[in-house]
Amino acid sequence: MHLRAATLAVFLLSSLLTGCGKSEPEKPKPLDLSKAPVTEPEPEPEAPARKRAPAFTIDDVSVQVGFSRSNLTQPNGAADKAGIEQFEKELGEAKEFIDGQTVTLEVKREAQVSWVASYIEELYELGASGVKVKTDTRSDYPSEVSFVAASRLGKPDGCSAVGMIGDDKSTLVWKLSGGAAQKRQKGMGGPDLTITGDTLLALAKKCSSDLFVAQGQKTIVWGFVYDFAASAMALEGGPFKRASVPTKRPTPGQPVSLARE
Repeated sequence: MHLRAATLAVFLLSSLLTGCGKSEPEKPKPLDLSKAPVTEPEPEPEAPARKRAPAFTIDDVSVQVGFSRSNLTQPNGAADKAGIEQFEKELGEAKEFIDGQTVTLEVKREAQVSWVASYIEELYELGASGVKVKTDTRSDYPSEVSFVAASRLGKPDGCSAVGMIGDDKSTLVWKLSGGAAQKRQKGMGGPDLTITGDTLLALAKKCSSDLFVAQGQKTIVWGFVYDFAASAMALEGGPFKRASVPTKRPTPGQPVSLARE
């Protein structure tokens, strides 16, 4: 009797202890990342391509804005209206690179003078603060000269110097307001700009203007006119700092019209 009671007591105590004990929590199962959806990162938006300024150039064929060519004159010398409209359109589309800026205009020596004059006028019309014309020239002349549109000169001093290259490569120098034109004969390879320079300095002694107005007869290409302007800028002790080329070809000795033709 005592043995059975003892055994029963042990059994009850063991059951009680087992029922009251805390079971260990189940460990979490590791995540199966191989089945998780993959989210691709969104690509960053591409920055818009930065617009570059076109080159402003003139050669012996036509005027250019970037790679676009326009004919300002027909083969017979008459104005090419369609070409002029296209040129103005192309320049207008590049206005952001012209307005308020100094523009470099590269011109080949064989270009027509009238094209250069028109191009400079258009650049100022679109708000250019200055135009530097770049042309191959002699090593002792500047390779760039600042040109002002003739129509934007306002009322320059009437004593300002004017230079014209004749068909025979002679030079003529007189004052903007008119007066006798001093002629200098051509040199060995073209205009004698050394002797002409002495004439310009003599004229400049009586005038404080820093302007030199240069042009050439119809047969004269741009290279000669550029050399004339560059030689004036290079004169030691000379006052000349800027040049202009009027669209209307002046008559030697007569007052020069600066209005756009």
